[in-house]
Amino acid sequence: MANKYKNYREVDILNALPGYANNAWLTPTDFIDTFAETVGTAAIGNKFTIDDSIVYKTNKGSLAIYCAPKSVEGDGEVVGETHAKRFRWTPKIIMVGDGPELLEIVSNILNTTFLLHVTNGECEGTQKLQFGSKCTPCVVDAGSFKSGNLGDGRKQYEFTMEAFNKYFYNGTLTDYDPTLDV
Repeated sequence: MANKYKNYREVDILNALPGYANNAWLTPTDFIDTFAETVGTAAIGNKFTIDDSIVYKTNKGSLAIYCAPKSVEGDGEVVGETHAKRFRWTPKIIMVGDGPELLEIVSNILNTTFLLHVTNGECEGTQKLQFGSKCTPCVVDAGSFKSGNLGDGRKQYEFTMEAFNKYFYNGTLTDYDPTLDV
């Protein structure tokens, strides 16, 4: 299929506000039964739009993560050789707090693959961004813990993820309920 192009003018600008909302969801790939596919029609933009929802394995869901306000980022950079360039997305999240439960959650995601969903903005509706896919899921690229000893600092886990796919996700996410997972 040939590449699609269109004129892009000021009236076409969407999602220009800075940053993302402080809600995120991590979905371990082994929690997913069926990955949602892109819309796939010939219309421009549908190559990066997902309207269907993830189908979870029995008693699984997405881990809802509250992130520090104004801390969620979704930066990307172009990588690769000439004629083989693509985006390497490096979304970042900051999880506030410390304690044994949070440390276990954090330790579990360090070496697993997952999809990362973030809300596209406080006032942008229900659309989410999805980083990662079935073939190239998201992974933790780097992380740190800060103890917050200076100023108004806080205890927090900071993560930079790596993904090679970014989609505009219009499906629904189901929060994981650990009481059902026995």
